[in-house]
Amino acid sequence: MNWASRLFSPRIEDSLRLRVLTVFSLWLAALALAWVGGNLWLSLVGGGLGTLGNGLGWRWRHQGSLIRSLFIAGLVMALFLFMRSQMLEAINGNWLPMGHFLVLVQALASFDFRTRGGVVRWHGPQRERLVFRQPAGF
Repeated sequence: MNWASRLFSPRIEDSLRLRVLTVFSLWLAALALAWVGGNLWLSLVGGGLGTLGNGLGWRWRHQGSLIRSLFIAGLVMALFLFMRSQMLEAINGNWLPMGHFLVLVQALASFDFRTRGGVVRWHGPQRERLVFRQPAGF
């Protein structure tokens, strides 16, 4: 079995360490956004919601639910509509609202993390948030 098939396996992920690492990296990204001048409340809400989502996702990892997935997708679309004017500020160079949007999307999606691919794929967007924050920090 090659590394890609192990990484994106459809099997249920039972690694608590991977979940803890995901929560830690979410809090790191959220607090870094607040540190460089982002909205503290959005950072705290994103981190808290992500912690709750990962905890419940861990509990529900053996129970797939189409309704839960559709509800999360609806919430992400509603969040996009709610934050659309702030996200358009990225055109002018203000990347902080985009970073907050990504933190909140990850927090919402964490309620349905079940497979290793679902848990691991969010480490990529967290690296992207670091790129978004870099110009804002200087």
